[in-house]
Amino acid sequence: MTDERGIALPLVLGVMVLVFLLVTATLSQSLQARHSTVTDWQMLRAQYAAESGIARMQEKICQQEQFGTITTQLNGMEVVTQSVIRGGEGVIISTAEGQGVKQTIRVWLDRKTCTVIRWER
Repeated sequence: MTDERGIALPLVLGVMVLVFLLVTATLSQSLQARHSTVTDWQMLRAQYAAESGIARMQEKICQQEQFGTITTQLNGMEVVTQSVIRGGEGVIISTAEGQGVKQTIRVWLDRKTCTVIRWER
């Protein structure tokens, strides 16, 4: 095996293929992590928007004793908040939707004290 002519090309090609595969895998993982981070951030924004809708409805109910529906724009998302009476308790359902995500939060409200009894996502 003293004649080593022609071994350079297959060796360089093999190294290039390995480098290409490593770079492709790294870029793929990086893009997946970025997409996941953006989605988590949007879900958090939707949750905060839904909670804001609940706070607005809670204030409206406590001041006016009026149940109904409110639609608002918060954090670039459409928030639809509904309130109904079920079994002597007020239930507020707030849904924030936009930018590819949707969050719904339910709150049970004591009608006498106007305090939150229970949260549910």
